[in-house]
Amino acid sequence: MSEDYIAQYRGININVAFCEKCGGEFFVMDGEMQCCGAKYDFHGIEIKNIVTGKARRKTVCPSDKQRLIESQQGRCYYCERKFGYYFVRNNNVRRSTIQIDHYVPFSFNQSNNKENYVASCSLCNSLKSNMVFPNIYDLRRHIYAATKKKGIEICELPNLQERDDIPVEQDILFNELCVEGLG
Repeated sequence: MSEDYIAQYRGININVAFCEKCGGEFFVMDGEMQCCGAKYDFHGIEIKNIVTGKARRKTVCPSDKQRLIESQQGRCYYCERKFGYYFVRNNNVRRSTIQIDHYVPFSFNQSNNKENYVASCSLCNSLKSNMVFPNIYDLRRHIYAATKKKGIEICELPNLQERDDIPVEQDILFNELCVEGLG
């Protein structure tokens, strides 16, 4: 059995402890083991810098992806918006897409464990990148602040159509999407 410790990855500290139930070392966030949800009182003081190895990313099979999206009720795990919303970034209209993301970045623990996957919108996935957060609330605060800092505007259909600073080609494309029932 190993000691509790604080794993440091690119300057971010994450609590790690050995889970007797699951038989391995896992993150401790908000007083819970991230492997099985067991309550855990963390006592680590040693800091270990984590070095990545050579594991390979795996893609989620279509049936698992569908189950994940359904379990999240068709919403992004991070921002909780329904998939397919529109946003404006650098005067370009974009539609969010569904992406399967490693909640704890693969580059950190190289885990393809099913419990580490979440369905994310493309915007949140790009803003989260490979950062690690102590809890979902800090992650959401980061995404909100990054959205604001980068001038990204989340749009409802009527608001988007009233904008006059979007290039005509994009406005035509947007109207075509709406006519086709995609908007």
